[in-house]
Amino acid sequence: MTRPEGSKNEDYEVKRNKILESLFQKLVQKKFREFPSFRNVAKLLNVSPPTLKHYFQSRNGVMTALLTHIEIKGEAYLEKILVPEGNGKESIYKLLQYITSGFESGPVGTIHQFGLSHGMGEKELGPSYLVHLFEPLLDAVERRLILHQKQNELIECEPRVAALFLISPLFLVLLHQKKLGGHKVRPLNIDEYLHNHTDIFWKAFAKKQKE
Repeated sequence: MTRPEGSKNEDYEVKRNKILESLFQKLVQKKFREFPSFRNVAKLLNVSPPTLKHYFQSRNGVMTALLTHIEIKGEAYLEKILVPEGNGKESIYKLLQYITSGFESGPVGTIHQFGLSHGMGEKELGPSYLVHLFEPLLDAVERRLILHQKQNELIECEPRVAALFLISPLFLVLLHQKKLGGHKVRPLNIDEYLHNHTDIFWKAFAKKQKE
């Protein structure tokens, strides 16, 4: 019996994920410097354009699927954010240090650079970057801060506001120093910054303990 037109093979998702993982590894090797055209993606992966179209429809479809694939790969990284290390101020510093280490030693920074550079001003890819990369990170930080609120260490406030206060400056610093050449234009000691930023956050959000 022939397969109905438009139906999918049983191993459709397996093959699709294999293509995405191969693309991810290729782009990691190239440090996500650019995203190839649809035809060049097919060439890079050694598949035919019709095959690529079967799984992703278009270049934007490939990019959106790749962001989703990266989100799934990053779940273990985000799970670690949910577990406080130590109490209070020490935990906040270690959280910032952990995010920074991902930017500096792994592909995290390059992936966010890729998402920002291709998502800015794009009505489809911009929201896809937010949904699959930035918002999961922000949500994990929010949930970490909520735990500290429950431990009576942080003031009662909107967790999203506190999380943005905490990681937005860090993002700017890391992009400035690591991705925009700021280490040459105006170098900044990252570890000193993390300590200073932790101090500022703690002064603003720490709950005053009764003596």
